[in-house]
Amino acid sequence: MKQVQYIKTGLLSNLILILCICTTWYSCNDDTDQAASAPEILFMNENLTVDLNKATNPPIVCVINSEAGLKSVQTFIQKTGDVEVALEKEVVSFFNKYSYSLNQTPVYSEDMIGFKVIAIDENGKTTTATLPFEVIPLRDAPTITFNDGINEINYREGDVMPNISITIESEENLQYLVLSEVVNRVEKKIKINGNDTLKFANGEQSYILNLQDDGFQFKVGTTALKAKAGAGPSDRIKVKVGTLKVNFTEIPTPQVTFDGGDTPINADEFSDVTVKGSITTESKLVSVRYLKRTQDGLVQIGEKQEFSPSISSHNFEVTLENVFVDVTGLIVEATDELGKKSNTEKQIIVKEVAPAPTITLNQKEKEFNGVDINSTLSVTGNISSLSGITDIKLITTTRTGEETVKSLNITNDKNVTINESVTADKALAGIKIEATDINNKKSNISYDIHVGYYYHEVLMSLDGAPNHEDSTPGCFFSASQARAYDYCDGMANWQEVDIAFSSYSTNTVIRVASLKQSVTKFKHATCGLDKWENVKGCYFKKAAKIKRSTFDQATVDDMLAETLPTNFEQIASFTSGNFETPTEDVGIYATPINGVTKRVIIAYDHFVKRTENNLAASQFMIKVKIEK
Repeated sequence: MKQVQYIKTGLLSNLILILCICTTWYSCNDDTDQAASAPEILFMNENLTVDLNKATNPPIVCVINSEAGLKSVQTFIQKTGDVEVALEKEVVSFFNKYSYSLNQTPVYSEDMIGFKVIAIDENGKTTTATLPFEVIPLRDAPTITFNDGINEINYREGDVMPNISITIESEENLQYLVLSEVVNRVEKKIKINGNDTLKFANGEQSYILNLQDDGFQFKVGTTALKAKAGAGPSDRIKVKVGTLKVNFTEIPTPQVTFDGGDTPINADEFSDVTVKGSITTESKLVSVRYLKRTQDGLVQIGEKQEFSPSISSHNFEVTLENVFVDVTGLIVEATDELGKKSNTEKQIIVKEVAPAPTITLNQKEKEFNGVDINSTLSVTGNISSLSGITDIKLITTTRTGEETVKSLNITNDKNVTINESVTADKALAGIKIEATDINNKKSNISYDIHVGYYYHEVLMSLDGAPNHEDSTPGCFFSASQARAYDYCDGMANWQEVDIAFSSYSTNTVIRVASLKQSVTKFKHATCGLDKWENVKGCYFKKAAKIKRSTFDQATVDDMLAETLPTNFEQIASFTSGNFETPTEDVGIYATPINGVTKRVIIAYDHFVKRTENNLAASQFMIKVKIEK
């Protein structure tokens, strides 16, 4: 039996003396030198002998010196099977960053092979040092044998799993057996008869475990099998760890090679494109699928091709007929006997030779905003096509989403004149012209229609102060101008300003209210609301029936059905929790426009931009309907 090499008292004293000298020297050299040497790690021994039969074992003692100053120190215990386990948390705070000492005594076990230290200094230089262990196992511990004495096994993925038997023998009664596998440097337990630990209770002194009985299979990345057995009295169990090294050879996925390599295929629209290539695999090939990639997604071409019996290689030839311009590639999906799949794509570039029909309307979008009730809307223009037009539809949509489709007459399939009219009832919400050519290519043009009211989307902020480098639109809103005003613009045009937006509850809620209610809130050195000549007395309230989710569907009749406010006390909260989360609140008020009182409804649309250094300057969009 080898004797334990104990650390002598004199040696430990010398180490402490060296540590003190290093501490004094480094503390006098505070300037970090980029040319400083990497950290130095000093162990007291070249290796450490540990006897598991003794009650105590020597500690691990080392000193780490750094000219530049230490940034971090991490320690690991190395175990058989290529396993590393962090011993303690990484040290990042040092009493003296130029010299650091370690004195650790881990719970030693037979599978430990070394102690590793990684030291990084403030210049980013790294030093790694390892103290090898020589572990003397417990006497009379159980013996563990793999397959009559082997310690290494070769396995190729996909091969039949070899028979592996584990024999445990002991001079004393067995207590337990734990089996584990090391996969990608991580040790995980393997269940035995459905349990993580097999416990013995009948005085057994030998046991044979056949892994095939539980259908055990090596996983990709397996490097070792480990068996840990304990025997003897429960108060002094002797433990033995056996390791079987596994040389695992992984089989790659099927290899797809296209003729022409990675060079894209160029083709004209409506032509046939043929893609050729080959598939090889170290495992056998069981199936192939071909998928056409389009701008709308993937489309399988034909049925999946299955091979029975499976084959080692396959030459393929796939033809895509009459390709459209939206085709961008062909994907070959190959599957082998192990269930491994490869998806390899050949890029296809299709040149458009006949574009979709061209639609030109004479009307502009603004002509459909604020349309008179029951007026006649003209829809005139022209549709042209190189391929030939086969279908033209005029589609009208109501506020509730109902569509009415009218097919238009085609007298010349290359050029069609449009001359249609639509009655603008209160429920009309949209008009769309859709044209289809002989190649089934479609094009359309559509307009939103607002009957009996004007619709606007307005950019707002909660910051009304001027001179913000034009970064904020302002917090005051005018329905007559359909725009935002800041403090000074609002003061100069106070007759136009109706309501004000403000933040509430530490910049988490956007509120809107009448100006009369907000006089004391909006302050500015020269243009605060209290310095305006006057403010408009628009009563404001939260709408009772119209909600944000139904705002777009609301007609002028819905606006007129709402009860108008009668005081300055009410508010509407457009967001909750933060500026970006909308509520269902919709605001309503009435204001004179060109001498006539008109109703206005307002809703929060979406958040635009957050300004972190001034949250009030963050921007958001509102949508507004103003009675015509």
